[in-house]
Amino acid sequence: MPNLPNCLNKCRLKVAYLRGLLQSIKGLRVGKEDPGGTGNPNYLPTLRYKLEEFGGLGRDLFRPVLAAEAIPAVQIYMLQPSCSARHL
Repeated sequence: MPNLPNCLNKCRLKVAYLRGLLQSIKGLRVGKEDPGGTGNPNYLPTLRYKLEEFGGLGRDLFRPVLAAEAIPAVQIYMLQPSCSARHL
């Protein structure tokens, strides 16, 4: 496993590049990187999008659009209707 740190660093650089690109898209919010983290948040960024900013396009249609741009996306969890955006 001597190559693991190098591999993780390459993943972080790729995710940082992707974050920079995605942050410029109105209606998308990219999860922040934890500088001390070594797990998923550093190489598997989370995305939140505002449905209304994408013409009401639901997540089941949004994910294939990302995939068509070579951005794999999976649904990890859904917010409950009682959750408010101000708590996120």
